[in-house]
Amino acid sequence: RLNVSGIPLVGVGEYLRSINWPGRSDRVEALNRELAGKIQRLALELELGPTLGAKLGIECFVRPKSDSSFSWLPLLNYLVENRLCNRAKCSELLRWPGFSTSIDSAAPWPNNLALVSEFLAGRAEGAMFRDIDRIKLTLHADQSLDAKAYLWFAPDWLEPTAIPSSSLHPANH
Repeated sequence: RLNVSGIPLVGVGEYLRSINWPGRSDRVEALNRELAGKIQRLALELELGPTLGAKLGIECFVRPKSDSSFSWLPLLNYLVENRLCNRAKCSELLRWPGFSTSIDSAAPWPNNLALVSEFLAGRAEGAMFRDIDRIKLTLHADQSLDAKAYLWFAPDWLEPTAIPSSSLHPANH
């Protein structure tokens, strides 16, 4: 597989034709018109072998925290409308972003994070941040389409004053 990024949404069909991709670039162009306004950027996932494969991944990225005009909701609504996902799964996916601290975690806190928090002696609290990384649409050789979400999480530390009092209530995450 080869991932290619930096291609403008409107230039994907032209790019695919320039590399002699064997799939239907008109189908990809139509899909990209439907995605316009729902995503900020994309990356293509090409199948490599002796020749290019007709299967194409379109990784869709939205960064709602950096640009409040974008959110995952328009893309998720598109997935539901096109029967690529059901509403219940979309709702659960939208519940993923947020963070947890050792204070509100129902699960045992990772030892390495607990040790760093202990070392910082109240100057910072370990937190596990969660977000939706991307949603990949896969266009198969038979023109069928499916979708898959990729989740992201990473540790960081917060000053105790940065932890909202609602974090003491896990149901708010």
